[in-house]
Amino acid sequence: RGGMGYGCPRGSQLVAIEMGGEPLETFVHPERAIYILGSEDTGLADSIVQAAHHHVALPSVRYESYNVAMAGSIVLYDRLAKQATGYGRREKNGKKGTGSGH
Repeated sequence: RGGMGYGCPRGSQLVAIEMGGEPLETFVHPERAIYILGSEDTGLADSIVQAAHHHVALPSVRYESYNVAMAGSIVLYDRLAKQATGYGRREKNGKKGTGSGH
């Protein structure tokens, strides 16, 4: 996608973490992901968000943005939690998992 994928591991997908994207709660993490996080002051440039395969927003009740360490922690925790429950995993019959374990 543009020049952004140059030098990235084969099969990886770029995931831009920025306000206005798909809610993290419903996002199915790619098996091979590279997460791109911007600064809390300026966020990510529009060109980076457009070049990414996915645009994901973090949930927030009180804050417009998180510092980059907190944002990264939230995203990686979500990834690990969804992997542990099977959320979004393709089943043998071709249906997506729901995270319920059934």
